[in-house]
Amino acid sequence: MPLEKPSSKLVIFNEFENVGVEFTNINNHFCGELVLSGLASMCLCSEEWQNWFSVNNVFMQVNKHTFELAKLEVANTRPNFHFYYISKIGESQPQQTTAMMKLRAANYFDSGADTLRCLNGQIPENWSDWFSKTAYRMKPTFYDSRIDTDLEPCCNEQRFCNFWQ
Repeated sequence: MPLEKPSSKLVIFNEFENVGVEFTNINNHFCGELVLSGLASMCLCSEEWQNWFSVNNVFMQVNKHTFELAKLEVANTRPNFHFYYISKIGESQPQQTTAMMKLRAANYFDSGADTLRCLNGQIPENWSDWFSKTAYRMKPTFYDSRIDTDLEPCCNEQRFCNFWQ
């Protein structure tokens, strides 16, 4: 599955055990990231990354044969935020889970506390645990031998990137 351009943030919902996601480009430059159970995000705020990404196509795939990545279509969200979820091959996602993912995506913050504040009690009480989860920040390092450099998509060294909060 190709990473969409332009992109400011990539978010992956994972209702299963931890799953590895592999990122490659056409030159087979490879890196991987572990998507923990819950929510993972990758901020794409680094100017160096954006310049490299503008001329390179990047693909991602799950490294387990029983799972796949699926695009979560969300009508009202921040520009250039792209949402995906991990699903079992051949199984459909429960409607309640899909509804929760779409609501979280439409009101997206990496921080679960900020998400709950934004929703201001407008969710059923039994959903609050799911919405209070804070996203794990993915920060894979790409190496491009043509330009002999390591590229990290986020320029912020903290656990959360405030650039798009």
